[in-house]
Amino acid sequence: MLTVIGLGNKLRGDDAIGPYIIERLRQHAQADVLHLVDAGADTFTILNHLVEHGHILLIDAARMNEKPGFVKKIKLVDHNISWADKNLSLHGFGFAAMYQIARAVNPALTCTLIAVEPKEIAFNMEISTEVQKSVPRIIKLVIEELEKYVEEENINN
Repeated sequence: MLTVIGLGNKLRGDDAIGPYIIERLRQHAQADVLHLVDAGADTFTILNHLVEHGHILLIDAARMNEKPGFVKKIKLVDHNISWADKNLSLHGFGFAAMYQIARAVNPALTCTLIAVEPKEIAFNMEISTEVQKSVPRIIKLVIEELEKYVEEENINN
């Protein structure tokens, strides 16, 4: 089962995109083959899933100096993990540290990030129109990742 983790604070505008996508995926026809996790901004929840599961798909807002709503899929590996550490906010802990701890325990871990450029991250804000418009693209990328995961599982079994 593919684990999809939505990161972000539901009370902070575009930072809510990760949990918002998790809610949308719960209504999707293929939800039964996805392990969906709304991790909020809890770093230790993320660490727990990184350690326990073989392939993780993260969805989060990330500052990439692009237009709001821009979506980028990035396979996280040891040589580019510092990018995620600078661009993902885990509210006190760096993502690179969590990833490195998880890889020490689970060397088979693979992790892919779907990053979304936020317009505004502030309390008591809704998700911006620009980021809302990116939702179909994000869902499409999740389904593509699921199809790739299922194909790899079928080859390996």
